[in-house]
Amino acid sequence: MNSILKVFLGLATFSIALTSCEGPEGPMGNANVTIWKTSVSPSEWVADAEAFIYALDCPIINTDVVNGPFQVSASINLDGLWVGAPYIIAGLDYTETCQFLFGTGSPNAFLYAYSDDDITTLHEDITEVKVAVIEGLGGKKEWTIEQIEANPSFFNITYIEN
Repeated sequence: MNSILKVFLGLATFSIALTSCEGPEGPMGNANVTIWKTSVSPSEWVADAEAFIYALDCPIINTDVVNGPFQVSASINLDGLWVGAPYIIAGLDYTETCQFLFGTGSPNAFLYAYSDDDITTLHEDITEVKVAVIEGLGGKKEWTIEQIEANPSFFNITYIEN
């Protein structure tokens, strides 16, 4: 009986160890990051039912990025405050969201603003967007553009502006 208990405890410990680990973060290094920043023109938002779509031709997104081992992050500037996308704001009886979507083709990226009460105004306050393509990351941590810019010693950052 004692050996069965040891086997059970060993298996339980092993199972807990496996389920609680996310894998190694990897050594801290200098991942290559390209950050593209462009302004958002209020007149270029297109109404689509109750949503609004803003099309972008992002020069740092290509087929290799879409199909490869890259992380893509986006941030939007809301009246001077940079926030990560997707961005969600909630009131007492509504939720508004702005997402960043990307793929191949032209245009190859979009901001998509919508609300669950069909009254979308969030897009009216977006003045700029930043997109980061990150390569060379180890581990599973996803970095926001704000975290990347706050930790420049971890990254080789190249900036591109329109």
